[in-house]
Formats: sequence, structure tokens, C-alpha cells
Amino acid sequence: MKKLVNVYNGYIGYSGQGGGIRYVENLIRLQKTYFDKIYLLSLGSGKAKKKNISGTEVYFYPISTKHNWLIFCFKLFFFLLFNKKIFEGCTFHIHRIYFAPFIKIIKNSKIVTTIHTKTFDVFEKKYPYLNFMVSLFIHIERFLINFYIDKITCAGTYAIKLYTIRHKGLKKKLTFLPPFFSFKKSKKKNFFKNEKKKVILVLGRIAKVKRPIEIAQLFISTINNDNYLKKNFKLCYVGYGELFDNLNYFVKKNKAQKNIILLNEVKNKIVNDVINSCHSLILLSSSEVSPFAVKESLATGIPVFSTNVGDVKKLVNKDNGIIIPVIKPEIQIKKFSKFLKKKYNKKKIIKNFSKYLFKERKKIYLNIREIYS
Repeated sequence: MKKLVNVYNGYIGYSGQGGGIRYVENLIRLQKTYFDKIYLLSLGSGKAKKKNISGTEVYFYPISTKHNWLIFCFKLFFFLLFNKKIFEGCTFHIHRIYFAPFIKIIKNSKIVTTIHTKTFDVFEKKYPYLNFMVSLFIHIERFLINFYIDKITCAGTYAIKLYTIRHKGLKKKLTFLPPFFSFKKSKKKNFFKNEKKKVILVLGRIAKVKRPIEIAQLFISTINNDNYLKKNFKLCYVGYGELFDNLNYFVKKNKAQKNIILLNEVKNKIVNDVINSCHSLILLSSSEVSPFAVKESLATGIPVFSTNVGDVKKLVNKDNGIIIPVIKPEIQIKKFSKFLKKKYNKKKIIKNFSKYLFKERKKIYLNIREIYS
């Protein structure tokens, strides 16, 4: 019997928002073709139980209730130590390289890892005074790759370029495994039925990497510069994160409550209703791999205004939006104004995205067979 264990430090199968969560959930859907039994070790509470994720029966074991990666790693180590017999001989698919040594406590078939984001970004964003430690962690990362990881996959081409430069002479192949995109376009358009203005959507965590304050700055500057836009547009944030209170304070300080909506998180199952009720999407992240929010918007026919991050340049063009530089996006008032006033062809956006999606899925099916063989 072929058995696979997924390890991810997040809440999988809880109808929550998040590109990483959906990546793992959609990956599980494909894994059932190659494995007879699938386990999931992730965040959660309570006892082990069978769980249905993306139409797949999974044996779920909650490891921790905290996102803290250090706590998760140690709890994972002791969990595997006391449950060796269950997981011996399994293939492990981990979503952080640093999980690998904690898994080697048991005999496993092999370890596959997926690189999702710009590793060590936390130093740049949260702890810049610890930047001097990045080179040390890169050496540790190289050691883990060489001695613990069997196959490396990357969720986006950005990660492949980053790791090719970071680990020159790396003998292990970096396999492109983009997120399997599964999204049903909503038929409803009345989520914002009480709003008379057109809604610009901000979808995702309210975190530093997403730059929510800069989005608010750009929007306020743009509508203050153009009375037509002020009368006809609103900005809506859907998501929650560590900067939510800061954003709320910024909106109140600038007396922009009438023009900016803070909706908090919504269940994943109604995200498509939210998107289909909007005029457009704005994403000003400083770092992304292959953002689901952009794909979901284009699949709905909604144009996108985005920074040039990750695989966005493969997705966004003059027919479906505008891409701006990553540096100081809040000053791009003219381009944002032009974007909001332009009329985009919804059917054309959906048609072109479908062509892109077809090509991407061919790569997924081809590469996933290779990594699990």
C-alpha cells in the first residue's frame, strides 16, 4: 500500500482564506491518483479523525494550534516519535524545508518539499535587525536540501529563479509544480447589493507583505485627485491579519470610512460571490509566487491592478489589467486612475485566462507524476 503524509503549518480543510491553504487542499485532490492512503499533519485541535478535503478522504492528525513554526516543528518531532509505526515507510510531502530533519526520526520512503514563498522574508519585514543571520540560514537550508530532501518542487517560477541563484551548483532538480487551480465562477452579483459605488477588492491577509496601508494610501490619493472616481468607487478589504488594527486606525485617521470597507475574513465558499460582485482587484504585494486572488479574479472576468511579483506577469496584460513596479506602488496614481476608468471586456478576460490555465494544468499533470514516481 502506497501511503503519503502531507505536513503543513496551517489550517487545512476549514474553509479559510489563504493561497497556501488552497494549494495544499487542491494538491491533495491530485494525490489520490498516486497513493492508497493520505495523511495530513497540520494545525487543528481535538483528536485524530477522517476528514474530507477536496473530495478526498484524509486521515487528519492535529499537531498544534499555533502558527509558530518552531513550536510546530518540536511538536511534529515528538508526535512522530510516539507514532513511528503508523508512518514508517510513508512518502512525506512537506511545505517547509525546515520540517525535514524532524521527520527523519522515522524511516520514510522519501521526502518531497514544495517551496511556496520567499524564504527568510520575515527578517526583511518583521525583524530587519536580524538580517545578518540570513546567510547562516541559507547555509543551513543548503545542508537540509542536500542531506534530507529527495525531490524539490516550486509553486512558482519565481521560486525556481530564487533558489537557482541562492544555491549555485545545486545538484537536485527544481520541479515546477504550480498550484492546481480549481474555481467555480459565481452566478451571484449581489454581495455588495447595498453599495451604490463600484467596489475595488483587496483579497488576502492583512499582512506586511500584502502592503494594505500602501493600497489605502494609493486609493485615497487617487480619489482625492479625481472627483469622478471619488463619487463612483469604493475600496473593500476581505481578510484578516496582524496589520488589521493598524489599517483600521489609518482609515479612521484619514476619515475614509465612507470610501473604504473592512470586511474581515469570509468563508472560502463565498469568496467567488464576493469577487463576482466587484469591479476589479488590486494587489500591491512586495512578494508573491502565484497569487490565487489574481487567478480567481481573471477566472471571473475581473481586471487586475498588481505589482510585478511572482507569476503575475504571465497572467496580467493590457487586456485584463495593469502591472506596476514593486517599489513604492502607492505613488502610481496616474496608472491606477487609468485602470479604473478603462473598460475591460469580461468575456475576453475569461477566455484568455482559460487558455493559460489549460497550459498550466498540462505541466501540473506531467510534473506531479514525476515527483511521486
